[in-house]
Amino acid sequence: MPGTVAIAPNTVAIAPSTVAIAPNLPPSVASIASPAASALAGQFTIPLGSFQVYTDQLSQPISVNIPAGATSFEFVGIPADLTARVVAYRITDPSYTKIYDYANVTNIAKILPPVGPGSLSVLLPNSPSLPFQTGVWTFRLLGTKATAVDVNVVYKTSPGSVINANLFSSGCQI
Repeated sequence: MPGTVAIAPNTVAIAPSTVAIAPNLPPSVASIASPAASALAGQFTIPLGSFQVYTDQLSQPISVNIPAGATSFEFVGIPADLTARVVAYRITDPSYTKIYDYANVTNIAKILPPVGPGSLSVLLPNSPSLPFQTGVWTFRLLGTKATAVDVNVVYKTSPGSVINANLFSSGCQI
């Protein structure tokens, strides 16, 4: 059907500017979204919703299904109480490998936690040595104050074998 995007099994086709939730997954697992407010081709936003963050226990798992063709994504959280410092405490990749644990100094992913209060952001992959996989990524958060955190994921896709390049001539003659 024109204007829709086919997505993974056990999900539904979506029209532009909508989000599909896979019926066999918990509500915190979002599926592919369309370029809702994106001005750049190949950039898509998945709104995951609001999640409670605690000071004495990890948040519920926040999972997002990064689709095939994605080259990177950014997990962004904005706390309702902007005086709270919220960190990504644990990140698990689609193969269930724990790539980051706040309490561990020997993580696969090197992520600098926020040093002050306010929003948090995690870009993956953030190094050529970090293997990137599409599929379900899971995040657990922890805060210095109990608060709700509004979470979105922005992912980018590759345009294929096309390279956008601006070529400039310096005016020199050889």
